[in-house]
Amino acid sequence: RIVAFTHLPDGETLAVASAIGVYLYDVHTLAVRRFLPAASWVWSVAASPDGALLAAGLEDGRVLLWLLAEADAPLELPAHNQAVRVLTFSPDGALLASGSREGVARLWQGDSRTLLRSIKSGAGEIRALTFSADGAYLALACESRHIQVRRVRDGALMHTLRGHHQAVRSVAFTSDGRL
Repeated sequence: RIVAFTHLPDGETLAVASAIGVYLYDVHTLAVRRFLPAASWVWSVAASPDGALLAAGLEDGRVLLWLLAEADAPLELPAHNQAVRVLTFSPDGALLASGSREGVARLWQGDSRTLLRSIKSGAGEIRALTFSADGAYLALACESRHIQVRRVRDGALMHTLRGHHQAVRSVAFTSDGRL
């Protein structure tokens, strides 16, 4: 079962999350280029903007980070207590945001893999995350029909967008970051 996928920045590779790991496919031939195994169901995948890192969010709350140029085992982040439903890198690749079933978003420093802060949504499971184009804001789409806009530098809640009648599963900023 395919749960999530993303294109790598090279434009030639598709990363597909599955119950047993991540498959990397050639987008032209659909041939498997590489398989990255995981011991738990993979719910989300994200590639860093430079294509050097691939992150996978697991059912057991871990985040695995593969250095794609290496054949080594992934780096492991004990990120959450429940499934990691969504991952996204900041536009400059310096930060990785993870969102969980438990309603917590975490911001990780990309180069050191250290936790910068945790943000409790208070609005249920986090279904989608995205950074603004300048990386200053993080939008969280939540199970309880809300979208929260948080300031990245301190996690402060800037806006809560209400009015949806069901869970929000996707969120995006405009390219200029105003909306």
